Amino acid sequence: MKMLKKLYSVALTLLLAGMLAGTPPVSAATVFYEPLTYFNPVTWQKADGYS
Repeated sequence: MKMLKKLYSVALTLLLAGMLAGTPPVSAATVFYEPLTYFNPVTWQKADGYS
């Protein structure tokens, strides 16, 4: 769980940094959403072909 919390904090930091830098919301949202897809069991199942 510590790893997951660290990932979320990193994602939030990147999101805020992107906002401050004037990054388009879409790419900032992608930066935040990527970790969610990597650590989502549902995504794993779909990726493995068990839909």
